[in-house]
Amino acid sequence: MGGGSFLEVGRQTNVAATEWSWGALLFDMDNDGLRDIFISNGIYKDLLDRDYLTYDADEETVRNRIKNNQKNAITGLIDAMPSQPVPNAAFKNLGAFDFENDTEDWGLNEPSFSNGSAYGDLDNDGDLDLVVNNVNMPSFIYENKTDTLTHRGTTLKFIQQGKNTNAIGVKAKIKYGDYVAYGENFASRGFQSSVANGIHFGVGKTQTIDTLWITWPDGTTSYKTNLATNQVHIVQKLGSIPQSVSESALTKSSVAEPISSLFDFGHDENEYIDFNNERLLPQMFSNEGPALASGDINNDGVPDFFIGGAKNQSGALFISSGESYSEITAPFYGDIGSEDTDALFFDGDNDGDLDLYVCHGGKAFSPYSTALNDSFYENDDGNFSKVKSTLGMSAPISSSVVKAEDYDQDGDLDLFVGERYKPNLYGQPGSGFLLENDGKGNFAPIKNVALVNIGMITDAHWADINNDGWHDLILVGEWMGIKIFINTAGELTDKSENFGLGDTSGLWTALEVSDVDGDGDEDLIAGNLGLNNFFEPDMRMYISDFDGNGFQEQIICKKKDSKYYPIVDKDELISQIPALKKKLLYYKDYAQADMQSIFSTQVLEKASVLNIKILESSVFYNKEGKFVRQGLPHEIQYAPVYEIVANDIDADGNLDLLFGGNQHSVKPQFGRYDASKGWAIFGPHLKDDVQSVKNLGIEGQIRGIKCVDYKGQKIILVARNNDKTVFYKISKDQ
Repeated sequence: MGGGSFLEVGRQTNVAATEWSWGALLFDMDNDGLRDIFISNGIYKDLLDRDYLTYDADEETVRNRIKNNQKNAITGLIDAMPSQPVPNAAFKNLGAFDFENDTEDWGLNEPSFSNGSAYGDLDNDGDLDLVVNNVNMPSFIYENKTDTLTHRGTTLKFIQQGKNTNAIGVKAKIKYGDYVAYGENFASRGFQSSVANGIHFGVGKTQTIDTLWITWPDGTTSYKTNLATNQVHIVQKLGSIPQSVSESALTKSSVAEPISSLFDFGHDENEYIDFNNERLLPQMFSNEGPALASGDINNDGVPDFFIGGAKNQSGALFISSGESYSEITAPFYGDIGSEDTDALFFDGDNDGDLDLYVCHGGKAFSPYSTALNDSFYENDDGNFSKVKSTLGMSAPISSSVVKAEDYDQDGDLDLFVGERYKPNLYGQPGSGFLLENDGKGNFAPIKNVALVNIGMITDAHWADINNDGWHDLILVGEWMGIKIFINTAGELTDKSENFGLGDTSGLWTALEVSDVDGDGDEDLIAGNLGLNNFFEPDMRMYISDFDGNGFQEQIICKKKDSKYYPIVDKDELISQIPALKKKLLYYKDYAQADMQSIFSTQVLEKASVLNIKILESSVFYNKEGKFVRQGLPHEIQYAPVYEIVANDIDADGNLDLLFGGNQHSVKPQFGRYDASKGWAIFGPHLKDDVQSVKNLGIEGQIRGIKCVDYKGQKIILVARNNDKTVFYKISKDQ
């Protein structure tokens, strides 16, 4: 990403989980101008085979081996280790960080115990050949059969005076047509291996390289022009000129520039582990705070903020006072045992000032805990006090979102509150709640069958989708489709299918509604889990009491050849459902076990089933009353999106979008979702098929972003889970 910053995108690029891997080589295997990936695989004795560790190398078995045959005990343990050759892996680079496994097509799929590997043009025909070292078997030598008349290449060899005669460390950049390629001259590659000295570039059909720039190990530079391809060019360092590049130009990699903090707040996540209660979860869902709200409470023209606390941490109100902010926490101490998941400033009692509603949720609670009850704080001349017994909920809910709108057009602001999940079981559907305002800040839930048990709601928005003058309700959530409830004179009805959203089930995490393409109607921008993770379309979640012990559990499955296989480890499944221990004795058998072979038809028929269709964060363009989905750029898919902001960030008259996310509390076998430092898309590119994405460079798990006008400039405030709140200004041209 520039500036020494890297993002791990192995899942999204389809190169993750490549067997027992030793070394990776990145080189252009077919001379198309894109570097491909070769990975050497295999181990002669698989000392980490799970069945071996459980049944042959467990403590009791080892003790008996030593007792019965001391002389050959260690040899026996080694001989018992499985030994199975596996193919190496070769991934063709398709561009835009998209790869496909072409191991078989390229003839590199012979099972082996490979480790070291090296490339070089062994036959001087203009393409790179491959040598692979193997254990207890002959090495491989692969001749590259690329047609170099149609897929041309160029090899650069470097010579200089002194001890570093091969100019190890040279950096070279070439330009041909609209393409630019870069390479470095380092011979040490892969695993304990050395490739040929020099740099090889594949260039496709190109016959002439326009320009070659060289940076020598001492920092001086030289260049050449009009180099013919399909040749080896010897480049000797003779005369060269020093290159002067400022350090800032080398390291500048983001468009968000940190500014001094307006106030100090650090979110302190409580140490609750979801997996202790629900062993089959792939990630934790109890770290979705802090809540963040902004508004001008004291009418001084400067934005004020509320930032929610985690369980056992008080939320805080920051009110501007001249050149600084005053922190107020006293009104919120009574709710210190709650987890603040969302917050909203709005005039709830129609007295002309901003009151505060705070959602309480999370999984670290009993479903009956009063700490889950939301709170409404009335503003009386800048003094906030909690109003009791005004929300009217029949039972506590783990809420995730609150949005205000006069949906019944009676002159006051009503509320929608979304239920995130049931605290004791992820997967059970939650409901949406309409809280009608009597005009004085007293709220009563309105029964609406359409909002009951609709899913695990993560975000909501009010907008007049059908242009009839009444604000409609749009909802997103996990393991559910995008929902549109049309408001007909105060009555909400699910019309999602009418708007083309009937088959949009996903792991939706955030929602913004705005006219993205500038055509005069409202479009939907929806955050999803993204593509850089273990999940994929057509995965399924079963929810049932699988062992008949009175408690339900969820089993998430991946689809393969019309069968569904649990994604959890065998030990995890058995720890949750001990009755399966005898049935799933060996790991090798569990690897082939699908849901139909693990559970009876009667058990599966009783299960609730949820499916995923879409994992991409997406824009849904409103096209004549139907929403047409387009995936957001691939960078946005690197990590889940938990916050979306639509605003004219750079004050150029065009709508811009900001995205933030990440989730670190993921089980190790799935890999944590941390490949985002926040993203910006600046308009007017939002109207184009090609969208330019800029890196914000913000570390951590972003949960809230507010873009506000602060004393004549646009700034953004970023709230992060278990971290300090940070402040930035945006420099689009960086």
